[in-house]
Amino acid sequence: MNTERYSVLFLGFTTQQYTAETIADIWEISADKVYREIGIDITGEISMMYFIGQITQNGEKVTFQIESIRNPNLVKDQSEYQSAYNTVVQNVRRILGNPLMRMTVEDIDSFYFGRI
Repeated sequence: MNTERYSVLFLGFTTQQYTAETIADIWEISADKVYREIGIDITGEISMMYFIGQITQNGEKVTFQIESIRNPNLVKDQSEYQSAYNTVVQNVRRILGNPLMRMTVEDIDSFYFGRI
């Protein structure tokens, strides 16, 4: 099935600031609010990583990546999904104190299988 993968990377944290669980809780609160308002559920998978490069300072190397894939069986309109996704990302970013961030959208083929 043709769809999109959405990925956001929040950069510039120390290991003492946030855990993946904390970021997941913040995401879930923001996504629940969007779901209540417009009926689109923005689920995601979270990973904690270390960023290596010149933009890190004072040990701020921790990054959190959240990936979401639009299920076209649940949300037919790509632009509606992307708008809802952007709202969740903006809310999370605001709560985190406006950190550096990178967002990507990729066209992918994805297949969903129900339970047997």
